[in-house]
Amino acid sequence: MNLSLLKKGFYTATLALTATTTYFAFAQASSANVVAGRDYTVLNQPQTPNPTVSMAMSFACSHCADFTRVYKVPEKIEQMLKATYPGTGEYLEWHIVFNDIQMYRDFARLRSVLYVTKNDKLLPAAFELPYQYRNDPQPLKNWLATNLNIDADAVNKLWNSPSVNVFYNKQEELTKQYDIRQTPTFIINGRYELNLASISIPVANPTPDQIGDAVTAKIKEILEATTK
Repeated sequence: MNLSLLKKGFYTATLALTATTTYFAFAQASSANVVAGRDYTVLNQPQTPNPTVSMAMSFACSHCADFTRVYKVPEKIEQMLKATYPGTGEYLEWHIVFNDIQMYRDFARLRSVLYVTKNDKLLPAAFELPYQYRNDPQPLKNWLATNLNIDADAVNKLWNSPSVNVFYNKQEELTKQYDIRQTPTFIINGRYELNLASISIPVANPTPDQIGDAVTAKIKEILEATTK
């Protein structure tokens, strides 16, 4: 999702990377090693001590919804990290924050509540919420009450709790630190940004599972090339 276009409405996006219906080039896959500048961009950021993958996302981003609900990329990344770096691999899915836009504030707080309550399993379902949102967090709170099985008072306490504020502030800092301009954005080992346009799938009409596998495979290659 191109963030500069979001103020014009929900799910407004451009695919600057390719002219296809997805980010990916449907060409013969290359077996070459990953290369800086082609497969990923080296950022002026410190490297994380452990193997890490983070995904900057927005619930109002249709591509993020596809990556999560259709291609199941977060699920596949977590499985890959457990298999490749057992006990040390880390994955974090965080919501972008722009404090001058209420929608971002409210959805980032929703994501914070799910993180703090260890309910990331609800993230896929939360992508339906932008259809109900009208610059008012109440539908989000109602959804939390239903899905967390707690009452309205408990939701309100969680919404502004210190632990939720800590994660919310972290998301805001990450948005600024990485100067996020498009979602989803994948950051590997803290300083390598995946170039989605570099991903090739050797079939003309890939299945969602093949797309998810291709994204995860490229991330794994970058992890293996950059983990110290």
